[in-house]
Amino acid sequence: MRQIKDLTKMIAIGVLHKAGPEYEIVDEQNLSESDKLHLQLMKLLESNRVKDAMQLLQDSITNTDLDHLKVAMDFYDRLSALSDEKRLAAGISISDIQAGLDAVTSCYGIYL
Repeated sequence: MRQIKDLTKMIAIGVLHKAGPEYEIVDEQNLSESDKLHLQLMKLLESNRVKDAMQLLQDSITNTDLDHLKVAMDFYDRLSALSDEKRLAAGISISDIQAGLDAVTSCYGIYL
């Protein structure tokens, strides 16, 4: 899981010019589409519906919206921090997480 965490940080720094992969909602009164996506993903993660969250993210990604890439890096960074127990309870493997990260980043021309 460390490799995934390192990759999300590298993309945040090198591509998004951020210090880390954490997504921030700037204006809670006027939520952007990326903000709404982030909130939906967090709700799904809290419910341990990781597969649903991964599918929602994949369905929402466009290669024209870098804010969605920011959401994705935060999401995969959070997945990398899941305990083995929680990850297994959600029915996902490390290779599932890696494949999801690869699919999202390739939409932006980033090949890992």
